[in-house]
Amino acid sequence: MILKNLSIFLQNVCKNKLFTDSILETKKNFNIFLIQELSWNVIYSIPSFTSEEGDKVVGASDYPNWFIFSKSPTNDHDYPKVITYINTRLIHLSFSLRKDILTIETSTTFCSLIIVLFSS
Repeated sequence: MILKNLSIFLQNVCKNKLFTDSILETKKNFNIFLIQELSWNVIYSIPSFTSEEGDKVVGASDYPNWFIFSKSPTNDHDYPKVITYINTRLIHLSFSLRKDILTIETSTTFCSLIIVLFSS
């Protein structure tokens, strides 16, 4: 299959969940969203031996027409700066996170992102 029209949308949402919700619900004609400064929210709580309320699970919000493509945080301060939401129309494509394609080390806080799409 050849993908002829790939539309990518990049937006800094300034940690505003309502803005993220609005974009993902209204701009369904895009294939890929790169959301910068995403709002990390409590998704649910899991049972805990140390807390009566349970331990909070924090992450990116889930949306029915999109799947999240991102590295998993390793601790509370390791959340990705950019989250990729991929429209479910592209579910037949193969996506993978690759660190070995390009690594750029800088003294600034800029993020580098490469998207490589392979059809199978």
